[in-house]
Amino acid sequence: MRTTIPALAAMGALALTGCAEDPSGPDLGTHGLSVRVVPGGADCASLGIGTHEFRIESPVDGWYQLDAGNRLLFRYYNDTHTVFFYTQSSLRLDGVLVHAGTDTTVWELNEANGWPSLGALDQVNGGYAPTDAVSFCWDYELFLNPNAYAKYRGQQEWDIAKTGLDVALTLAEGQTYVADYTVTVAPSTVTTVHQYIDGPVFINNPTPYTPTIDAVTVMVGELAATVTCPVTFPYVMPAFRTLTCNWRVDVPDTADRLVYVDVVSDGSVAVDRSLEIASFAKHTTQSVLVDTCVDVFDDHVAGELLGTTCASDGPRTFSYSAEVGPFAVCGPFEVVNTAWYVGKSTGASEAATWTVGGEVPCATGCSLTPGYWKTHSEYGPAPYDDTWAQLPQGADTPFFTSGGSYYTALHTAPAGNAYYILAHAYIAAALNRLNGADFAAAQDAFDAATALFQAYGPSSAALGKKGFARSQAIALAETLDRYNNGLIGPGHCDE
Repeated sequence: MRTTIPALAAMGALALTGCAEDPSGPDLGTHGLSVRVVPGGADCASLGIGTHEFRIESPVDGWYQLDAGNRLLFRYYNDTHTVFFYTQSSLRLDGVLVHAGTDTTVWELNEANGWPSLGALDQVNGGYAPTDAVSFCWDYELFLNPNAYAKYRGQQEWDIAKTGLDVALTLAEGQTYVADYTVTVAPSTVTTVHQYIDGPVFINNPTPYTPTIDAVTVMVGELAATVTCPVTFPYVMPAFRTLTCNWRVDVPDTADRLVYVDVVSDGSVAVDRSLEIASFAKHTTQSVLVDTCVDVFDDHVAGELLGTTCASDGPRTFSYSAEVGPFAVCGPFEVVNTAWYVGKSTGASEAATWTVGGEVPCATGCSLTPGYWKTHSEYGPAPYDDTWAQLPQGADTPFFTSGGSYYTALHTAPAGNAYYILAHAYIAAALNRLNGADFAAAQDAFDAATALFQAYGPSSAALGKKGFARSQAIALAETLDRYNNGLIGPGHCDE
């Protein structure tokens, strides 16, 4: 198990930019690598720098297939006797053996994927000696490579306000009122919630083996990150494939932290790691703003959703109407209407309410039938009900253009005459109102009947059997009779 030095891997990557030109001359330094010369015939395994070896005899430029999934680009410069190579995969090399005559120069790379200029050291004449062959040494290992991005998380805050009808309503039982409402949602301040570090981690399998992975863990300094992978563990890692997982951890401060990745596996393949430093000082640091858009709801709207708005829209107002009522019982009422928003990123929510109030007046008094009022006038025979006295002339008050009084109209048998059918119900309803019975249920019918009596007399053809107003008079009489009998309105009196 080895740990890759990131800077060294980067130097290997530089080979891509230097491979197209011949070096101006051999660099006889060691490039910071461990280098030694041993007798020829040595191989990777005997030198302890890799269990696998690929040898190129009489070096010829080109691509070489190391195994079923890994290739190597090789170049040899005759004028300087230098070697360039680069592996087109995540395969890391432990060393390169440059064979020349009876000697082998051993370069230990410590897990690099390429190098721009190596050669066989000439211990007699100095410089690099002509190369006879080159061997590449490696161990098959899983390569764990994390990327780290430091981020500040800001949250868009929102204000919500609701307005509506601001006067008290008076409704009859069963009545509704259509009220107008508005909901205004506006972006306000942006608050920094916290900072966090996240990124992908690449689990590369550059080997022909298929190890089983039970878990992937990421430590950011002393903090354990949450890791999400697109597979279910245990997972059999295919040969020459890469598994990409994502990780994230909230951090309490902006200190630099080392990112360390590990896997729990069956041990059939060793593990190689690339270390990463997570830093808020890097130019890659980002600010992430959440809840820039919100869904707006209202409990008085079908389906509840009013719409969606974003901070870029500025303040936005939603207008709509909703019914207040009906109410089955009398008394005061309050209708509380609630609107709220839900952040699209976090689900953060805030609500605003508006209350419409009012009253359904309770019916007072009770109603009596025409039969009661016939017998309780000043003419008897039943005890006198002084409600009759509230008419201008009592029972003798003239009844419109009938030529008779309220008393005589009430005692005239209808005999199918729509005028007197309506008059009986009308006079009883009028006396019930004077007696204090709530008149809301009868008022519309009473007003329409008044208009008929003002327009037509008992013998009018309009109220005759084929008259155009007859059916209206009969219908109004039925409504007023329902009122007088307590079927609508305040209810019937217990005589």
